[in-house]
Amino acid sequence: MVALLIGATMLLSCGENIPRVEDSNEMSVQKTEMLRITYSSNGKIRYHITTPQVFKYTETEEPYEEFPQGGFVEMYNDSLVLETTIFAKYAIHHYKPEEIWMATDSVVVHNLVKGQSLYTDTLYWDLTKEEIYTDAFVKVITPDMILPSENGMRSDQQFRNYEFISARNIERFYDDSKFKSSNKNQDSIPVEPKELSTDL
Repeated sequence: MVALLIGATMLLSCGENIPRVEDSNEMSVQKTEMLRITYSSNGKIRYHITTPQVFKYTETEEPYEEFPQGGFVEMYNDSLVLETTIFAKYAIHHYKPEEIWMATDSVVVHNLVKGQSLYTDTLYWDLTKEEIYTDAFVKVITPDMILPSENGMRSDQQFRNYEFISARNIERFYDDSKFKSSNKNQDSIPVEPKELSTDL
């Protein structure tokens, strides 16, 4: 949980691809459904974020956005190759004073290039430092082994290089029932949502 910078300046794509936005003055909440956001830097796509629903709370001391149905992040490397994906069933995005995402519930990170995956129940994404981290239980699966850590881990945001905060009871095989693949969950994310794009 994946830079969902909806609080940044956004450029609406042309044509009919404009998301449906609902405002509630009583609650100071802006609701957007079926949304796909594209973030770019120096003319290159950095990541896409797809979500069924967003609630944006602006009339608070620290504005934030809530993703009650979760979301799916696709990160691209400098060669514009899809390298990393992040899935979670729930997320919150705080963009003041720091740009922090918190993803919870069935969080799954895949680095498609290195063939390694991360499973946890809570994950933080610091956009300023460009890293992901958690102090919750994690399981990392590499092409060679399965590595659990009771006290979390820290990694660059692409999940290329990681380190355990405290690794214990490392085994090659253990009970896998606590974590399930997110493939089925990802199917619930809209295939053709409305689109927004912004430069980082």
